[in-house]
Amino acid sequence: AKNRRSQSESTVQWLLLVRSDSMRTFLSTLVCCVLLLHGCIKPQPENIATPDGAKRFLKLRGYDLTPDSFFEACTARDDASVDAFLKAGIDPNARQPATGRTALIAAAARGDLKIVEVLLRGGADVNVKDSAGSTALFHALEARYDQVADLLIAQKGLDVNARGKNS
Repeated sequence: AKNRRSQSESTVQWLLLVRSDSMRTFLSTLVCCVLLLHGCIKPQPENIATPDGAKRFLKLRGYDLTPDSFFEACTARDDASVDAFLKAGIDPNARQPATGRTALIAAAARGDLKIVEVLLRGGADVNVKDSAGSTALFHALEARYDQVADLLIAQKGLDVNARGKNS
């Protein structure tokens, strides 16, 4: 009877452990889902290596493959979507009609190092000037975003002698 009782106790303890592990797994999953829905966790694109995969990823994120949506993602500092736009074939040097700024110029002007890095990897031209004749480097230096300026200066092909319209 004693052996049977210890076996029963072992079975109960094992069932409690299994229940506890599955409950922990469930709760962990639930917490992750809640954080994901509230934007605390940024899902990383797993299969956007192809243009079609990037387009699907952008649709899921609520973006259209247009320059306006591209600028919106850059302004939102959504680096995963900016990368997807570039992989989907958006022109990295597209300009905002009102200012003539490219996404690189706008990101440099607000000191957004991560977006500047993504845009440079995606082929953005460091020598493009906005309507006022200023480059991304000029805007970064003017606003004293030293890390952004250092990154831009390190780019091959940078025209360090570029001058604005008023020079």
